[in-house]
Amino acid sequence: VEDETGTAVAFAVAGPCLLPVDEMPDGSGELTRLYVLQAHQGAGLGVMLLEQALAWLHANFREIYLSVYADNLGAQRLYSRYGFEIIKEYKDMVGNHADPEFIMHQVERKTGA
Repeated sequence: VEDETGTAVAFAVAGPCLLPVDEMPDGSGELTRLYVLQAHQGAGLGVMLLEQALAWLHANFREIYLSVYADNLGAQRLYSRYGFEIIKEYKDMVGNHADPEFIMHQVERKTGA
């Protein structure tokens, strides 16, 4: 998503699941990234991108996963509204330190509400 000046302010990335999911089913997809610049949060861009990414993932994969920072409670609430549940905690290496992350699995296909 670009603002009126053509500057990127939000984006989403999705594809085959590369997360460390135990006994991951064949045909699993992942919402890999969903970012909205802080100045543009609260305008519905994240929801719009999430819904577009999920529509694409559902058209191409049987199971959907994502990873979310353990302290990002707002994102966890958003994903929960779309039928995601935490299934595993793991450490994601970012540079030279490990961030606590949750893997979430969409157990029920929902639209937000």
